[in-house]
Amino acid sequence: EFARETGLRLSEMDYLRHAGIDRDDRTITIFGKGEKVRTVPLSTFAETIIDRQPRYIGKPYVFWKGKGAPITGLSSRIGGYMRRVSRKAAQQGEEFHAFSIHDLRHLFAVEYLRKGKGSIYDLQGEMGHDSITTTERYLAFLTPDQAKVARFAVSQKATQEPRSEGVAS
Repeated sequence: EFARETGLRLSEMDYLRHAGIDRDDRTITIFGKGEKVRTVPLSTFAETIIDRQPRYIGKPYVFWKGKGAPITGLSSRIGGYMRRVSRKAAQQGEEFHAFSIHDLRHLFAVEYLRKGKGSIYDLQGEMGHDSITTTERYLAFLTPDQAKVARFAVSQKATQEPRSEGVAS
């Protein structure tokens, strides 16, 4: 849910610290790929997800395991699970399309543009892409009208409401 709602990389979520969450400004500051610092909006739904996480006293991480250590190795565990589910589905003659946690980041990007949350350039900043070319690949999943809006839209950063249709549970 958090990956889909924020567009963060798994490694960015693994090491997300409570100190990086500014509830007054409604932002999350993270150390991204290549140790680059960036700030992304904190939606109401993302805040709800954070609030559901128990806090480990004396440790900085939002998502943790054991004695407050950052969660690591999640991608390979999910990959193993997907392979097992795919095998079982194939044995039962069912279709299952495996996905990775990173696919939720891609879904965030496509939904961001489809919903007109901002321009392709706003999305580039939120995703932490060095090159606009990397971000432009998401235009392929839009209608021509949506792509036009994404290229020329004026950001609506004042609204930081839920970006996905997720419902806090």
